[in-house]
Amino acid sequence: MNVNLPNFSEYGYELIKVMGRNRQGGRITYLAQDINRQCPVIIKHFQFMNQANPWWGLETLEKEIELLQQLNHERIPHYLNSFNCPEGMGLVLEYIEADSLSKIGHLNPTQIKTIAISLLEILVYLQQQIPPIIHRDIKPDNILIDDQFNAYLIDLGFGRVGIEEVSGSSTVKGTLGFMPPEQLSGKLTKSSDLYSLGVTLFGQIKGLSAIEMPKYLDHRGSLDLSSLETQVSEEFIAWLSQMIEPNPSDRFLDAATALQKLLPQGMLPPASVTKLPQKTAKPALSQLATPVNRSKTMILSGIVGLTVGISWGWIHQAVGLGWILGLVLGSGLGLIFTSRRSSIGFLGIPSLSCLLGVILTALATGLIINPALIINGSQYSRVDLWKPRDYKVAEGIGFTLYSDRPNNQEDQRLREFLNQFRAEVNRYLFDPGAKSCSTEVHFFREDKNYYAAANYFGLNTDYGFLIRPLVRRPLVIMREDSGLGTLTHQMMYHYLGCSYPEGIPGWAAQGAASFVEKFLALEDDEYVNFSWGYRSNWRDFELRKRLNSIDLKTALIEGRDQSLFRSLFLFLHHQQKLVPLLNRLHGAKTDGVLQLETLLGKPIAEIEKQWRTWINTEALNLPMVQASFLSSPGETEEVKKYLRIYWTWERQKKKCG
Repeated sequence: MNVNLPNFSEYGYELIKVMGRNRQGGRITYLAQDINRQCPVIIKHFQFMNQANPWWGLETLEKEIELLQQLNHERIPHYLNSFNCPEGMGLVLEYIEADSLSKIGHLNPTQIKTIAISLLEILVYLQQQIPPIIHRDIKPDNILIDDQFNAYLIDLGFGRVGIEEVSGSSTVKGTLGFMPPEQLSGKLTKSSDLYSLGVTLFGQIKGLSAIEMPKYLDHRGSLDLSSLETQVSEEFIAWLSQMIEPNPSDRFLDAATALQKLLPQGMLPPASVTKLPQKTAKPALSQLATPVNRSKTMILSGIVGLTVGISWGWIHQAVGLGWILGLVLGSGLGLIFTSRRSSIGFLGIPSLSCLLGVILTALATGLIINPALIINGSQYSRVDLWKPRDYKVAEGIGFTLYSDRPNNQEDQRLREFLNQFRAEVNRYLFDPGAKSCSTEVHFFREDKNYYAAANYFGLNTDYGFLIRPLVRRPLVIMREDSGLGTLTHQMMYHYLGCSYPEGIPGWAAQGAASFVEKFLALEDDEYVNFSWGYRSNWRDFELRKRLNSIDLKTALIEGRDQSLFRSLFLFLHHQQKLVPLLNRLHGAKTDGVLQLETLLGKPIAEIEKQWRTWINTEALNLPMVQASFLSSPGETEEVKKYLRIYWTWERQKKKCG
């Protein structure tokens, strides 16, 4: 027994360690061993004699004990015993081998739902008591999670709901940031605990600590859930929104109703791939690192590692690499968990096997979390690591088209579009590079395959992207719903890379790609054609106001604001200086402002002055085309009517002139 701990042996318990302290409430929680039953228990030591009002504390504790004795739920720690001691009273509860939710860390949406269901089941049980019972302090610290993600509710600061005023509790009064607004005035209902649970789930999804939670609440107790849209489904966000309504009458009536609404819901956001973190079980307190246990631990760690690795490989379309990462992860976990805790060397340094396990685990975890490291390191292996689940469907000038779900008509349309687009770039702008400078265009019609590619390359975008791996040709990754505008944007990046292999400043590449994406339109013959039309509404006062407030030189150096780049490049296009500027910027190692001044023969201040004048004069007289590209047959029919009017008007204008 630790000599620094109180001696409770006369009450039948041997204290092992301190689990927590509540100095304001005069309570210390211990992990202890029941001497007679030889099993671990939890002892809450209430030191009433150290408090200002000991009799009030004793009275509320006695009420709580009486209440605990009436409860019998598998996920509420059972009351075992209580005893009087010199400084106060001891409350003995069942020991649950689980971590508090505040220590669990990141959870995926499916695990969040499992925990929510588990907690709602407990609340349903409590609310079915006569009269109903309200916990009043639901928060991560008062929720335990076992290896199967079952939730346990502890520290029950109960109050009985009815006509009478809610009774107090010696353990908790509620926690700021988790309490519903009505709790501050003592008016509790069955929906009060639902608010606290909803805030707890929000904080867990966002990875917030209890201290951070009050910062996210407004004066009414409302939370902004818009940031969850990429993490969980819309239906779950709607459900959570009703859980945390500041007005109790706007929430679910009770836990049973909330549970009924949650059960059928999906949790994943639209077209998302969720990586499932794994959780390994903690060894029991009495478990010794025997050779048999070490073998079992190594086997279990290997299974866990391989499960994670193979799952990762399947999701990211690299099963072979997943096997390797799984073996490394499993070996690292095995070395960590089989290291003897007493094997601590000089200055408290862990054993060599433990350090090696940490290194292997960290290496595997880092590669799993950030697959881009594998891509960047693949130059040394000369191995083509990415093997997508799609098929070659067409070839054109400088590109090969792949699709995960071939469609002869649509794939032929894409091939013709890309060929025509390259020809128009060559005719109106610049040589898009040699035909041998080719790229793979992977067009994903299944969202799960697109997100698998995005996750593999460590990118977070819902549209499309261009990458240039070190051991293969450039890759354009596209999602079908992105439309042809995004495809041309990425292809322009590719053409700029082919035409200017030594590079150009980032703002110029961004500007050229955005310019082409926004300033192309379809004529009646459905061929790509450059026009004076544009998609962004330059007549919009707010847009011009924002552009007029930008310092042109600073913005170019910092490479920010695509609206500025589109405006500047259209301005240069009018003056037939766009391509000469790109040629002058070829291989530029600076921000390119000097080259711009040299080309136009004016200092940047004068260029900025002319550009601003153009924004407010000539730019306002340019015709508008409402859509640059068409992405579906229905949209084609709708837009062609407008385009026909536009081009007819353009021809009449020329005749009149």
